[in-house]
Amino acid sequence: MKIKGTKLGPVGRHPITLFFTDKKLVVWVKPISDESELHAVYPAPQPPTVTKRGQEPVQDFKDPRYLEAAKKYNEIHTTWMLWHSLVNATLDEAGEQPAGIEFETIKLEEPETLLNIDKELHEVMTSLTVMKVFNDIMRANAPSEKTFDESLEAFQLARQAGGQSSFLKDEPETTELGERASERESDSPELAESQ
Repeated sequence: MKIKGTKLGPVGRHPITLFFTDKKLVVWVKPISDESELHAVYPAPQPPTVTKRGQEPVQDFKDPRYLEAAKKYNEIHTTWMLWHSLVNATLDEAGEQPAGIEFETIKLEEPETLLNIDKELHEVMTSLTVMKVFNDIMRANAPSEKTFDESLEAFQLARQAGGQSSFLKDEPETTELGERASERESDSPELAESQ
């Protein structure tokens, strides 16, 4: 993917520490960017289509069976993210080799077994450690609050300046019209007022 011609780098990775009863292990969690493994064995539920006389068919998102299936899917999906991060997306302390984490009662071809992750982790970790591991994995898969705030601020400044969004740190030296980019921005009354 590119933004303004600049290729974006791969997703980053985040260190987390796993505290076991008799051991400490530092691993690197990579954010998950491909969920096709889960979707192949457990596709997202679809709401039923309802057709009323004289109207176009519509999907019924309030159907009780669909709501129950969607709730179950969300639970399995979240658990799969945790499992996948620990088993497939986790690297050793050096950040080079898979950490070799395995779960005895989880089989991906039986998605319901993913719900055993909590039980297996509690057999070797304290409740607080399990909670911290889950939070660290979720944090690795979502932008930090600081990143979100910085993005929001950049977006708002761009809107105040007339919609010219600039999320890249490396600004071009000149505009498409040949003007110096920094001079053009300082001429903007909205930006002058906000500075």
